[in-house]
Amino acid sequence: MVVISMIVFMIGQEVIDYWNRMQVRELTLSLDLPLHFCHISLLFAIYLLIKPSKYLYEITYFWGLGGAFQTMLAPDMTDFDNYLGVFLFNAHHAMIILVCIWLAVVDGYRCRKGAILRTLVLTNIIIWPVWLVDWLVDANYMYLMKRPPTESPLVFGEWPWYIINVELVGLVLFLIINIPMVILRRKESL
Repeated sequence: MVVISMIVFMIGQEVIDYWNRMQVRELTLSLDLPLHFCHISLLFAIYLLIKPSKYLYEITYFWGLGGAFQTMLAPDMTDFDNYLGVFLFNAHHAMIILVCIWLAVVDGYRCRKGAILRTLVLTNIIIWPVWLVDWLVDANYMYLMKRPPTESPLVFGEWPWYIINVELVGLVLFLIINIPMVILRRKESL
């Protein structure tokens, strides 16, 4: 029941989010495609609750915990027109974190050795088609065209250098959030 409730909530909040956007403005290709890491992570989280995948869990764990948590601490609030949008934004990111923790604690998911490298490789593959979409529709998905308008100390430098800085900061965050996985793997191997 809990898993079904999480799936329904995540899908429902996305439907309500797009409905809310349509109430305050027209949907556009440059603002409303699900091409940010957290949107992709939410889709992966829904999928993971339906069908197990060690690889997708690792991606969702690093993108989700590394990105969603950081996004909640220093959010880009420029596209919000009402309180419902702010609530849905926070619910979206909180659910990614919740699913990552749920799958680790309840279902025993673990990030395997090499998970950080696999995540970094996929990240560097996926940014190219997203960059192409950004270029074609004058968008800024994954903040590949310009810096996010946040006050995060983790994003610094000008374009394109901040992208390299974000990757290095991401690696450090991945190493930190991988510590619980290393500890759990060691405990379970004893």
